[in-house]
Amino acid sequence: NTDAHRVSLLGATFEPALGQVARKSLRSDGAEGLPLASSLRQLAKTTTYSTFTNLVTTMIGAGIVGFPKTFSDGGWVLSPILLLTCAWVVMEIGSVIDACLRMCEDRASKGNRYSFGLKPEKYEDMLEVPFGRPGKITACACCNAFLLLVGGAFMILIAKSLEYITCDQVPYRKAVLGMSFFFAPLTLVNDLTIINRLSVVGVLASMLYVVAIASAGLTTSEAKGVKGDIRYFPESPGAIGKIISVMLLGFTYQMVSPTLRSEMEEPAQFPKALNFAIALVAIVYLLAGVVGFYGWGVDVKGNVLESMISDEGKPLFCGFLLSGAVIANLCVTFPIIMKVANVAFERTFIGDGAYSVPLRLSSFSISFVVGFFCPYFLEFLGIAGALLGVTVGVLM
Repeated sequence: NTDAHRVSLLGATFEPALGQVARKSLRSDGAEGLPLASSLRQLAKTTTYSTFTNLVTTMIGAGIVGFPKTFSDGGWVLSPILLLTCAWVVMEIGSVIDACLRMCEDRASKGNRYSFGLKPEKYEDMLEVPFGRPGKITACACCNAFLLLVGGAFMILIAKSLEYITCDQVPYRKAVLGMSFFFAPLTLVNDLTIINRLSVVGVLASMLYVVAIASAGLTTSEAKGVKGDIRYFPESPGAIGKIISVMLLGFTYQMVSPTLRSEMEEPAQFPKALNFAIALVAIVYLLAGVVGFYGWGVDVKGNVLESMISDEGKPLFCGFLLSGAVIANLCVTFPIIMKVANVAFERTFIGDGAYSVPLRLSSFSISFVVGFFCPYFLEFLGIAGALLGVTVGVLM
């Protein structure tokens, strides 16, 4: 029952995007005409406003904690320009995705047979139409490898947040090891109904991120003014690539867009919902980046949480709020993205209905290794964004 997984926010009721992808990933290829698939699709119809809200909460994630440092690296002049340019680029990409999905539906309606039936519901379905099964496998591998890297970034953030909230009583690597005892068993579970019902935590956390960063930044600026040197442009041209990668990663929605569009009452309204969502997210990122940069200046850390320290070396209240939101949100999100990646790998490389413990533990080990050996959130995020985020979100 998809209704059990829906959340409400500002008058919109929707099933979070990752929950939709996880549900659809369990659908067997060619199940388009089955009564169960048809009934699920009818239950899951969403309005344009709900899709807009879902897109906003999908894009505004824990990566926002790196935006103050990203703005610091880009400077007062270039950072807003790059952010608005990235917003425009992902709007254009959304138009291309919508046109591609319509072409896929048109070809399927003319008698061409595809594994997804008549309507593409997942990102890799789009590449099956022009390139066949090799295209679908390539897209699946890139998308889900990217999810595993994102899982690694999540482990970095959770461990850093635990270290912060315990006032360094739980060292970083011990936090990662502790999380592994919690997450590894969940990686082996297919039924995440209880976790899915906690998706509202992610919605609330998205709002708390902005409130905590803005409040701490303004409080710091009022107390001390802007710290350090005032930077208007990047220190070197080489920094621009990393800045763009992080910003584009902040607008990531592409992998869930076919799923969200397939659930809409009026799929033709998807570009409208997307463009408004991107515009709002751009304003949120601009606010977080500008206020954070203004509050801590060039001294702001890659994870802004590490800057939320008083002169006495004690954590700030806003830091506790932010770290609590990060831990709560990512502890819900991490098992879901692992499920999406694992089911996709099993179905693509083993077969429908396959279940492989070694594969699932291997997938988890990738995220674990990233989290354990690389405690540098923004630096890793920039690499992941440049390596696979841009590939999946822009080039494909």
